[in-house]
Amino acid sequence: MAGRRTKTAFDLERFIPYLLNRVGIRIAMEFAREIWPQQVKYSSWRVLFTLAHCGPRYMVELATLANFEISTLSRVVAGLEREGLVKRVNGEVGARNRRVALTARGQKIVMKLSPIVLSHEAAALEGFSAAEHKLLISLLGRLHQNLERYYAERK
Repeated sequence: MAGRRTKTAFDLERFIPYLLNRVGIRIAMEFAREIWPQQVKYSSWRVLFTLAHCGPRYMVELATLANFEISTLSRVVAGLEREGLVKRVNGEVGARNRRVALTARGQKIVMKLSPIVLSHEAAALEGFSAAEHKLLISLLGRLHQNLERYYAERK
């Protein structure tokens, strides 16, 4: 029968990873479409905004913070470096210990895209109270901490 769901022990519409991915991908797709005319890819945006929020970072830290495999991140950072949006800066130990940092041009891109980012977040949170917004942030943080602990224990 068309449109009728079968009852199973597994309900996709109540499966948290599916729901998170569904929301995240929807926002990412629309946001990527909106920033494309600015010639910024979604993967580049993730790096730029992470650096704007956290400051200069070592590649391993940046990979964790922006959710990248290190090899993918290396390609994204290399492209951003060619565009003059990020630069590598020496750490306290020297050239072998370099961090990735935003350039002034990269910071300008972040400032230009921030209203677009915030408009997508506002659309997603429409109808949420301030308390619900705060609770959502807290719950998502706890989900992330739980997963970090779970995957660290499995290694």
